[in-house]
Amino acid sequence: MKTIRYSLLAILSTALVSCDPVERVWWSPDGKTSVVHGASALHLAEPGGSLGAPLDLGGKPDAAIPGGVDWLPDSSGFVFARVRPVADWKEAQTLIPEEETKAVEGLARILPGAADAAIRASEEKTLDAAFSAIPLKMSPCIEPAVGLAWEKDSAGITTMLKTLSDGQPILDALAGPEGKIKVREICRQKVGNGQASGVPEVLATSVLAHGALQVSPDGKWVACFREGIEDDTRELLVLSLAGGQVTSITSGKKLAFAWAPDSTALVIVRPVGGDGPLSDIDRQTVVDAQGKLLAAKELLPLVPLARAVMNAPTISVLPDGRVFFAGTPVQLPAAGAATRDTKPKLFLVAADGSGVTEIPCAPGSLPMDLRNLVLSPDGKKAAIVESGSSVVAVVDLATGVVQMIEPPVEGWENRTLPAWRGNNEFTFTAVRDGKARTVRWSSQSGVETWGQNWPEGMISHWMSKREAKGE
Repeated sequence: MKTIRYSLLAILSTALVSCDPVERVWWSPDGKTSVVHGASALHLAEPGGSLGAPLDLGGKPDAAIPGGVDWLPDSSGFVFARVRPVADWKEAQTLIPEEETKAVEGLARILPGAADAAIRASEEKTLDAAFSAIPLKMSPCIEPAVGLAWEKDSAGITTMLKTLSDGQPILDALAGPEGKIKVREICRQKVGNGQASGVPEVLATSVLAHGALQVSPDGKWVACFREGIEDDTRELLVLSLAGGQVTSITSGKKLAFAWAPDSTALVIVRPVGGDGPLSDIDRQTVVDAQGKLLAAKELLPLVPLARAVMNAPTISVLPDGRVFFAGTPVQLPAAGAATRDTKPKLFLVAADGSGVTEIPCAPGSLPMDLRNLVLSPDGKKAAIVESGSSVVAVVDLATGVVQMIEPPVEGWENRTLPAWRGNNEFTFTAVRDGKARTVRWSSQSGVETWGQNWPEGMISHWMSKREAKGE
């Protein structure tokens, strides 16, 4: 059985630590408003850079899986993932699927005994010594199970943890807000005249995190990832914006997806065999000709589009249906003396999978890291950001011409993806005066300041500075 060793402090923490750039700004399709993920809340911002107050959305943004926001095609609102505490487990049970209830209750029954045995066997009587020795099946349900165990027997757990020299921080956390059982929800928030309108509408509830939200082009469906109930896989779901219908499409550890332009299918990337760089790009129909969301048992066989070697399973779909991705051109088997080109390049796959075309970029013009590509709404350009540097570039998909937008700054690494506002402008994060700042690029004006009055503490983690060797 695959196991993972948990620290209780880590279980109770909901902070996201990521080395890869993630979305933090989302522009509405009409370009009039953006949603900004601040330190612990969502904000609305104007094209001029003015930042609104934190939105009261009934909970905190759920950052466990990046990509927790997406706009509706008509700019009337956005969907988002949130996490909020509930009164007790009884309330949570009424909101979540039955299979999650069983998983949480099963873990809550065995956790106290396993923890007590580990503490008794520990000679050092410290958190690390005791709890690092508990082998548990990897499961995101551990967090609510800890809350349920505390709810059932807080006195017994208090006595147990007080035998540890450093058990008090855990007791403080369990007794505080972080110790409460939480539910994670996908919601829809209406927006009008640059302001949030009304209260969020709940579309789905779980104890498992949701993310990578993508609204279909016709505005009827939301596709997203949800944590796997028992392990470190992610489940790809499609749910109706009208409410009620949810279909599990597939699951895996390394998946990527994007909607087809007709809103009836998803293009899905998954590693062959579940892991490794060799990946399949397939089309999966999820909505039938009558506009009905298919149930899991009704899903048709995948339509193969391409197979490629990819450093990261990321794709985008152009409005004409072609699939855009970065991959490494290889030909196997190859003789030992054969030239081996290991530099990633950019490709387009025909909508029907009939061919793959390389985008004609000049040798040496592309950044080395092509894992983070953000397609413009019209599918004509892509912004590129390197995760190991501060480099930002733009490539024209028709001509292959690459324009360097932001050069590398020694020691700095980007942690934020560019956000397109229309087809000729995007906002991104750059280093200015030794600090992370939000800026704007447009094809007409180049790079200019934007959002300069935003709180420094809100965006300081949008880039990171490597420590110099010897520090």
